[in-house]
Formats: sequence, C-alpha cells, structure tokens
Amino acid sequence: DACNRCQTPKEDAVVERTLQAPPSTRPGRPVAGVDGNWACTLCDNVNFAMRDACNRCQTPKEDAVVERTLQAPPSTRPGRPVAGVDGNWACTLCDNVNFAMRDACNRCQ
Repeated sequence: DACNRCQTPKEDAVVERTLQAPPSTRPGRPVAGVDGNWACTLCDNVNFAMRDACNRCQTPKEDAVVERTLQAPPSTRPGRPVAGVDGNWACTLCDNVNFAMRDACNRCQ
C-alpha cells in the first residue's frame, strides 16, 4: 500500500507523520460571528469573544456590537423580483414575477 498522491509507502508515511510536531493549540485570527467573536464597527477589527473592548481602538464591545446590529447588511444578490418595483412585471399567464430586463416570461415562454 502506498499514498495515491506521492506514492510513499504506507509504513514510511505513518512513521514520518508521527515524528512531526503536533498541531499548534494556539488560536489563529478570530473570525467574526464564530464562537462569539465580534467585529468593531469603528475600525472593523475582529476581536475574540473574551474581549470587552476592541483591542485596536478600545471601543467598548457593547457600543460596537449594538451599532453593527442596527445596520442592515448590504445585499449582494438582487433576490426575487417584486412586481411593480424597478420595472419588474408579473406574467399574465402564470403569475411569475420577472425582472424588468426580461421581454418574455422566464417560466412559461
């Protein structure tokens, strides 16, 4: 048996793997929204959940998080069209709502 990528025999690969240092237990950079980590609204620094204030600008966590939750995130996808909004229209045959750019219904024509 050998590795299908590098063709190293199984016995050699297992021995080499056990000689390597164990993975670090030190956490990397925090990710906003994961495990309670939070992003500061003033400087966009992502802080670990244990912090009560931003470690970059010292804004208190309560202020930074409250401001962030009051702001609506910008939409990157247009989503479903709404009839009558921005020229979107409803098909008279099947009631599908189409984006204004369409000349024919994308469901029934």
